[in-house]
Amino acid sequence: MSALMVYYSLEGNTDYIAKEIASRCGADLVRLIPKKGYATGKASKYVWNGFCITFHMKPKLVNEKIPVDRYDTIIIGTPVWSSDCAPPLLTFSSEYQIKNKNIYFVICHAGGGGTKTMLKMERYLDGNIIKGKVEFRDPLKGMDKEVEQKLKEFCKAITEQKTYNM
Repeated sequence: MSALMVYYSLEGNTDYIAKEIASRCGADLVRLIPKKGYATGKASKYVWNGFCITFHMKPKLVNEKIPVDRYDTIIIGTPVWSSDCAPPLLTFSSEYQIKNKNIYFVICHAGGGGTKTMLKMERYLDGNIIKGKVEFRDPLKGMDKEVEQKLKEFCKAITEQKTYNM
């Protein structure tokens, strides 16, 4: 299995989980980096970043070209922004012709859940095999037994190319 873990993280939660998954699954790791950063202040984060996703803004990324063709499995991680994925994932899904890949989604959120986000991401990556979905609530607040168990089961499903749903 050749796997790629590609993700965006604003506050570090998705970064933390993505690194854990890549390490446990032996996946290559790519953090999407927008040319211009996003607001991190409490109010501005919700207003400006929410505006960006509402209008499906696709930021320019500074990453080098990602050789997605050489992977059969792509694990995609994102925080939840207004019930959607972060804008850098919109750029990624539109710039790369990703088809016929095994896709696993990793969603981090602060309590609103990731179901709507996952449904939208499935549409963005139509033409692929959605193999698994997992969500984590504020994982930086501590690696508790639930987070560890989810990671263990999710990574096992990826390495065995099995289906996994939260």
